[in-house]
Amino acid sequence: MPSRAHYSICNRCRTTFVGTGTLCPSCKGIQQSRPSPSSRGYDGRWRKIRARVLEAAGIPKEAWHLYAVDHNPPYDQAVDPDHTHYELVPRLIAEHNRKTAREDVKRDASGRIRGRK
Repeated sequence: MPSRAHYSICNRCRTTFVGTGTLCPSCKGIQQSRPSPSSRGYDGRWRKIRARVLEAAGIPKEAWHLYAVDHNPPYDQAVDPDHTHYELVPRLIAEHNRKTAREDVKRDASGRIRGRK
């Protein structure tokens, strides 16, 4: 007796696909092609800047893992690779992700992410 196909819902684009896992085949391809953080400008210098911003905001070091440092306007390595021409604001990670999804990302008519502005 043939086995039944297993359907899953992609965590990124919310489409249904045949198979197991958390990402559909097209989203897996996107994930694998994303450059490393250091090649996107988040290297040792960035970690020092991030630490200064979080210290200046009075956030205890034990809570730093709960925060992301947000760039205003959105970070572009081609414009300023050393992060000095941005307003840097500490935000809780969930708040930062909502803001980035709402303001910094282009979406198509169905709400799927197309790329950065």
